[in-house]
Amino acid sequence: MHNSLENKVAVITGAYGDIGFSICKKFARNGISLAILGRDLEKLELKKKYLNDNYNIDIFSYNLDVSDSDSYKICIEKIISKFDKIDILVNNAGVTKDNIIM
Repeated sequence: MHNSLENKVAVITGAYGDIGFSICKKFARNGISLAILGRDLEKLELKKKYLNDNYNIDIFSYNLDVSDSDSYKICIEKIISKFDKIDILVNNAGVTKDNIIM
């Protein structure tokens, strides 16, 4: 049976958090190449290593703060340069600008 998700490329923001990484693993199990994005490059690289060790997919990691709109263009250019396309976008990163009332 043919997997219609093979050869697809997914971009996931907030990729090293619990929800984001669960999405990454689900996509990886289905043969989807990943561009994993987040603010903490060290955490991203640990998640990338896990994915590389456990799945046979192409993975690109990039340090991106989703609250910094100027960095988007460079990030997208790098993803397109690597994969030639983006099929799936998961905007999982959380940005909060409120304060907790104590």
